[in-house]
Amino acid sequence: MVLRLQHIRDHVPYAEFVYIMRQTDDPMVVSFVVDADALQDEEGLDTDNSGVVETDEEGSYVGDLYDVHDVPALQGHAFQSATTDDKITYDQWGALISGYAPIRRNGDDSVAGAIGIDMSADNYLARSRRAFSPLIVLFIVLVASAVTSVLVRYMLFRRKQAELMLEEEKTQLLRLASHQLGAPIATFRWWLEILSEQIKCKPGGPCDQLREGLERMTQIVERLNHVVEMENRSSHAEARKIPLRTALTKALASLTSKQKRKKHRITVTGKYFPRVHMDPELLEGVLHELVDNAMDYSKDGTAIVVSTKRINDSVEISVRDKGIGIAEDELELIFTKFRRGSNAEAAKSVGNGMGLWIANRIITQAGGDMRVESTLGKGTTFTVRLPVGFL
Repeated sequence: MVLRLQHIRDHVPYAEFVYIMRQTDDPMVVSFVVDADALQDEEGLDTDNSGVVETDEEGSYVGDLYDVHDVPALQGHAFQSATTDDKITYDQWGALISGYAPIRRNGDDSVAGAIGIDMSADNYLARSRRAFSPLIVLFIVLVASAVTSVLVRYMLFRRKQAELMLEEEKTQLLRLASHQLGAPIATFRWWLEILSEQIKCKPGGPCDQLREGLERMTQIVERLNHVVEMENRSSHAEARKIPLRTALTKALASLTSKQKRKKHRITVTGKYFPRVHMDPELLEGVLHELVDNAMDYSKDGTAIVVSTKRINDSVEISVRDKGIGIAEDELELIFTKFRRGSNAEAAKSVGNGMGLWIANRIITQAGGDMRVESTLGKGTTFTVRLPVGFL
């Protein structure tokens, strides 16, 4: 039997150990029968050539018991059909891959035991390492990066679509609000005039309070209409070369009555007024928004300066006031939708925080940028930079 086991070891590539086990009454314990090294003398057992057969070099004896808690295949499977361990095992003999098969008796085909073959896993591990060479690893990394890039792009696309849908819904809400408020305000104004004719309204009395409330509601509707108009215009912009001076003149002209009422001194400085590539109505709207804000958040009669200058291939348009200013920790959020300074309510009760957001978006879409500098209580400067070098 030992000779036959040696023959198997000699003819199975990488085979290190060949042995036979039989079952016991305990499924977690098997009994050693014989192995291919059973006929080795002391010299053959002395694998480290130390001259002494160490304990771990001694051969097994018939009837030695082995605990197989860590070898699932020998807990019954090996005595039923051919099977292998599900992982490589490591011990003093190195890395091994083990396989088993039942040994059946002639005649009744009953199981007498199981043969086990432990093969060296060194060749398998070496091939595995070669399979994952640096080139293969690089390829895997590149494929993973490409897949990740596609997924990120898809997620960004979905997020952008969701943002566009949300923006459209908000715009529709603004349109609906401005449209629905118009009719009730007209009705209230009509009845206020009738009441004013039929009863004597004292200065500062109910009639004046109602009139002031209606005026504030009218301003809200006007601001909503302005925002909706700019939003709609930015979605259908028709850019062309237009003179900056013309756009600025029209924007200031649209604010003449308000300027006279608040007695602001508006000064235009600078000699650089190039042609810029933008939708004319959008540029007028942005300049109108900046100057209008400067008047709203400054005391009556104060100076507002609009200046222009050349910066390389761009033009900078600045609107500077001496108004209430903006807190330093709020500057980075001033171009956020529905955002106003914490002190804005005291100077201007009517506002929705949409004007600067839309103005900044219009300038960005035109290839420019907008920034703000401010000192609380001393004033604010909004600066728009637009490219002109390609014109």
